[in-house]
Amino acid sequence: MNWLWRELHYLFETDDGSLPEVLVNYFKTESVAVGYTLLRQRTSEVITEAPYFWSNAQNEEKPLDSVNNPAALVTTGAAAPFCVVFGGIHSQGIILPDLGVFVCPSCLALYYRMGSEWGPESLEAFFRLLFELTTIDPETRLSLEEGVCPDIAAHFQQCWQYWLAE
Repeated sequence: MNWLWRELHYLFETDDGSLPEVLVNYFKTESVAVGYTLLRQRTSEVITEAPYFWSNAQNEEKPLDSVNNPAALVTTGAAAPFCVVFGGIHSQGIILPDLGVFVCPSCLALYYRMGSEWGPESLEAFFRLLFELTTIDPETRLSLEEGVCPDIAAHFQQCWQYWLAE
């Protein structure tokens, strides 16, 4: 068992019905669109049935793939934040469990279902994906969602920093 799994398995292995989030907070808003593109290109299927976004510019729902990059529209205010679930995202040759992505003007919130689909290899691959998302903008901050116990959030950050240093 690798050290990362040993330290963070409790955030992944047992499905408690929650959908924990890891936030990729970008300094440059245009990085949101680049991160979304990276995720979309790595996805084998969109799990969300009939995914859409709200076009503020046209005041109507639009199919997610009706534009090249709906995340870019969110960053400019032309579209409202939206959520989509991607299946089959690959990282380091590993297929990750389904990941939800909430696209905000300056953040990609990645949420996941805890459970047996997670293990040492998928957690390592998830961290590699997070690394790729954070290197888009050197001032990116990674965090757990608001409301998480401060000790758990701090432990996650310590593991993230240690993983980066490896």
